[in-house]
Amino acid sequence: MFGAWGATLGQTYQTGYEDSNVDRAGRPLSVPPRRVAGYDVWDLDTRYTGFRNFTLGFGVRNLLDRAPPFTNLQQRGPVGYDPAYADPRGRMFYARLSYAFK
Repeated sequence: MFGAWGATLGQTYQTGYEDSNVDRAGRPLSVPPRRVAGYDVWDLDTRYTGFRNFTLGFGVRNLLDRAPPFTNLQQRGPVGYDPAYADPRGRMFYARLSYAFK
């Protein structure tokens, strides 16, 4: 990017799906199935490699602090979101320092 500096902007997108249409006891509901909305998350990662054998990094996961879409699904955990489809943790910051033995 600019000398020793670099950055990556990434998007994870998942298309929507037809929601579970059962009550807590697993009985089918008499209403038409609803659709779980599509879900996208943007991540930003920056790095600096200007020190010999070291890389400094900083990033943000879920940059826009996007909440997961609502679902009726009850078999995989807490009511309200599908943990196999979306991450409910929201925006997360991280830093890293790595060393390469050369």
